[in-house]
Amino acid sequence: VITAGNTVEYSDWIGVAVAFPICFLMALGDAATGSKLSKVFRSDVAMEAMYIPIAFPNGRPFLHGALTAAAFMVGSAESFIATSILNAFNLLPRKDIPALPAFAKRAADYYETLTAYWTSGMEHADFIDRQRKVFEESWRAASREAPTPELRSVIYRMASGLIALRDTMNDGRYSEDMLEHIWHPLMPDIVDMRLEVVYWLRTTAKPIRDDKEIEQTDLMNLATELSSRLSQASITYSEKVVEGESSLSPANDIVRFQFAMSLIAKFAILSDEFYNLVRRQQKEEAHSLKWYNWGGRFCRYMKECKEYWIHWWHLPFWAYGNMTLRQRLVHPLRLSLTITLFAFPLVAWAHKE
Repeated sequence: VITAGNTVEYSDWIGVAVAFPICFLMALGDAATGSKLSKVFRSDVAMEAMYIPIAFPNGRPFLHGALTAAAFMVGSAESFIATSILNAFNLLPRKDIPALPAFAKRAADYYETLTAYWTSGMEHADFIDRQRKVFEESWRAASREAPTPELRSVIYRMASGLIALRDTMNDGRYSEDMLEHIWHPLMPDIVDMRLEVVYWLRTTAKPIRDDKEIEQTDLMNLATELSSRLSQASITYSEKVVEGESSLSPANDIVRFQFAMSLIAKFAILSDEFYNLVRRQQKEEAHSLKWYNWGGRFCRYMKECKEYWIHWWHLPFWAYGNMTLRQRLVHPLRLSLTITLFAFPLVAWAHKE
């Protein structure tokens, strides 16, 4: 355009001036603006690639522009190929733990804490609620990443069970008679089930090969046994109350205790269901993730790319941050003005040389 408008030859002075609005548009892609363009290109690299042929054409702007574009294309291709190869062999560092293994670990930690402290009332509330906050973040992330409705449903039920178990602590400690005649006899069973639940949940973070059988847990049997022992302990406690060997606990404590114990046993059953669903999903994906299955890996990569760009397309233009429009535009305007004003003395220096 500049060459066509200039009857003599390409003018780098005019080129730098005309490039200002384009420079401003590229500066909108800087991460500091909060624009979704920052996820598409590096604004500093784009501006550098643009100003090399515009401000320093050396009489051949088109040749310099083509060489600059080719150099950046080759550099981008090398980075893409190297990254793809490393990713294919799982050699790239991961920023975050995947959502499902993270949920399994957080659920195991929170369940372990609740089953250890739920009879203490609000004595350890601060410590428990710190874990609850982390757990709630993990189950929301896992529900979004769940590949099937069945797994998502299990995650919802596991989360609601632990949240309900935490809420039973709000009314304080239980009566000493109930703890002595029901809780203490059941402690060995609860400890055994807690260890099993924590173990199997944390085991889901370890991938399984497609040629390996899914190990069966004993959580269903442990939950059934605990429920049976709870009924027996409750009957024994009632008999002691009738015989005058123990005092009757408040009705609220009895209902709350029975409800909490049912949640503890139910969570073990849900953990078994979660474990088996995750393991079956891992076995289905194991073959497609083998190092020699390039077709499966490519399809998986293209699917992830498609999901990424669909998500990016639906983002608002100012997708990140809570700044005003003026605050967002100050940085790209200042940047483009600085680059333009700094380019003119360089052009003059180049002409002088």
